[in-house]
Amino acid sequence: MNTADDAKPQVLLMEDDHGLRGLMRRLLLSWKFSLDEVTSVTEGRTLLNAGKTYDLAICDYRLEDGTGVEFAQWAATKAPSLPILLISGFQPTDRRGCQGYLQKPFTAEALREAIDQLLSISRT
Repeated sequence: MNTADDAKPQVLLMEDDHGLRGLMRRLLLSWKFSLDEVTSVTEGRTLLNAGKTYDLAICDYRLEDGTGVEFAQWAATKAPSLPILLISGFQPTDRRGCQGYLQKPFTAEALREAIDQLLSISRT
Protein backbone atom coordinates (compact mmCIF):
# COMPACT_ATOMS: atom_id res chain seq x y z
CA MET A 1 0.00 0.00 0.00
CA ASN A 2 1.19 3.52 -0.66
CA THR A 3 2.14 5.85 2.14
CA ALA A 4 0.87 9.40 2.55
CA ASP A 5 4.10 10.62 0.92
CA ASP A 6 3.46 8.74 -2.34
CA ALA A 7 2.18 10.87 -5.18
CA LYS A 8 -0.40 8.55 -6.70
CA PRO A 9 -2.61 5.90 -5.15
CA GLN A 10 -2.35 2.60 -7.06
CA VAL A 11 -5.62 1.22 -8.48
CA LEU A 12 -6.33 -2.15 -10.08
CA LEU A 13 -9.18 -1.65 -12.58
CA MET A 14 -10.93 -4.89 -13.55
CA GLU A 15 -13.51 -4.18 -16.28
CA ASP A 16 -14.12 -6.12 -19.49
CA ASP A 17 -16.26 -3.48 -21.22
CA HIS A 18 -13.80 -1.55 -23.39
CA GLY A 19 -15.82 1.67 -23.47
CA LEU A 20 -16.46 1.85 -19.73
CA ARG A 21 -12.87 0.86 -18.95
CA GLY A 22 -11.63 3.71 -21.16
CA LEU A 23 -13.93 6.22 -19.48
CA MET A 24 -12.88 5.06 -16.01
CA ARG A 25 -9.21 5.18 -17.06
CA ARG A 26 -9.56 8.80 -18.12
CA LEU A 27 -11.32 9.71 -14.87
CA LEU A 28 -8.81 7.92 -12.65
CA LEU A 29 -5.83 9.44 -14.44
CA SER A 30 -7.39 12.92 -14.24
CA TRP A 31 -7.76 12.36 -10.49
CA LYS A 32 -4.04 11.54 -10.27
CA PHE A 33 -4.34 7.80 -9.68
CA SER A 34 -1.93 5.28 -11.13
CA LEU A 35 -3.57 2.17 -12.51
CA ASP A 36 -3.26 -1.24 -14.04
CA GLU A 37 -6.15 -2.48 -16.17
CA VAL A 38 -7.27 -6.06 -16.67
CA THR A 39 -10.32 -7.74 -18.17
CA SER A 40 -10.36 -11.01 -16.23
CA VAL A 41 -10.07 -12.56 -12.80
CA THR A 42 -7.02 -14.49 -14.00
CA GLU A 43 -5.19 -11.31 -15.01
CA GLY A 44 -5.96 -9.69 -11.65
CA ARG A 45 -4.68 -12.74 -9.78
CA THR A 46 -1.55 -12.78 -11.92
CA LEU A 47 -0.71 -9.19 -10.96
CA LEU A 48 -1.17 -9.84 -7.23
CA ASN A 49 0.76 -13.11 -7.44
CA ALA A 50 3.60 -11.20 -9.13
CA GLY A 51 3.85 -8.96 -6.07
CA LYS A 52 1.99 -5.91 -7.33
CA THR A 53 0.34 -3.94 -4.54
CA TYR A 54 -2.65 -1.65 -4.80
CA ASP A 55 -4.47 0.84 -2.63
CA LEU A 56 -7.80 -0.11 -4.23
CA ALA A 57 -9.30 -2.58 -6.70
CA ILE A 58 -12.36 -1.65 -8.76
CA CYS A 59 -13.97 -4.85 -10.04
CA ASP A 60 -16.84 -5.39 -12.42
CA TYR A 61 -19.15 -8.14 -11.21
CA ARG A 62 -19.09 -10.08 -14.49
CA LEU A 63 -15.67 -10.55 -16.05
CA GLU A 64 -14.42 -12.75 -18.87
CA ASP A 65 -13.64 -15.72 -16.65
CA GLY A 66 -15.46 -15.18 -13.38
CA THR A 67 -16.85 -12.53 -11.08
CA GLY A 68 -15.48 -9.65 -9.08
CA VAL A 69 -16.79 -11.40 -5.97
CA GLU A 70 -14.69 -14.47 -6.77
CA PHE A 71 -11.66 -12.21 -7.15
CA ALA A 72 -12.47 -10.41 -3.89
CA GLN A 73 -12.74 -13.66 -1.95
CA TRP A 74 -9.41 -14.86 -3.37
CA ALA A 75 -7.76 -11.47 -2.76
CA ALA A 76 -8.87 -11.54 0.88
CA THR A 77 -6.25 -14.22 1.48
CA LYS A 78 -3.56 -12.82 -0.83
CA ALA A 79 -3.93 -9.10 -0.01
CA PRO A 80 -6.26 -8.82 3.00
CA SER A 81 -5.90 -5.04 3.33
CA LEU A 82 -6.93 -4.39 -0.30
CA PRO A 83 -10.32 -2.62 -0.40
CA ILE A 84 -12.50 -3.69 -3.31
CA LEU A 85 -15.20 -1.64 -4.98
CA LEU A 86 -17.66 -3.86 -6.86
CA ILE A 87 -19.42 -2.32 -9.86
CA SER A 88 -22.32 -3.96 -11.67
CA GLY A 89 -25.17 -3.34 -14.06
CA PHE A 90 -27.48 -5.28 -11.75
CA GLN A 91 -27.73 -5.73 -8.00
CA PRO A 92 -25.83 -8.88 -7.08
CA THR A 93 -26.94 -10.39 -3.80
CA ASP A 94 -23.47 -11.83 -3.20
CA ARG A 95 -20.94 -9.11 -2.46
CA ARG A 96 -18.70 -11.08 -0.08
CA GLY A 97 -15.21 -9.67 0.16
CA CYS A 98 -16.20 -6.30 -1.33
CA GLN A 99 -16.10 -3.22 0.85
CA GLY A 100 -18.02 -1.00 -1.55
CA TYR A 101 -20.60 -1.24 -4.33
CA LEU A 102 -21.75 0.99 -7.20
CA GLN A 103 -24.70 0.26 -9.48
CA LYS A 104 -24.08 0.99 -13.18
CA PRO A 105 -24.62 3.46 -14.62
CA PHE A 106 -22.99 5.76 -12.10
CA THR A 107 -21.76 9.32 -12.25
CA ALA A 108 -18.16 10.43 -12.02
CA GLU A 109 -19.05 12.06 -8.71
CA ALA A 110 -20.47 8.81 -7.30
CA LEU A 111 -17.35 6.93 -8.39
CA ARG A 112 -15.06 9.51 -6.80
CA GLU A 113 -17.08 9.47 -3.56
CA ALA A 114 -16.94 5.67 -3.35
CA ILE A 115 -13.18 5.66 -4.04
CA ASP A 116 -12.49 8.36 -1.45
CA GLN A 117 -14.56 6.54 1.14
CA LEU A 118 -12.75 3.24 0.61
CA LEU A 119 -9.32 4.86 0.58
CA SER A 120 -10.06 6.74 3.82
CA ILE A 121 -11.26 3.52 5.50
CA SER A 122 -8.17 1.60 4.39
CA ARG A 123 -5.87 4.25 5.87
CA THR A 124 -7.42 4.15 9.34
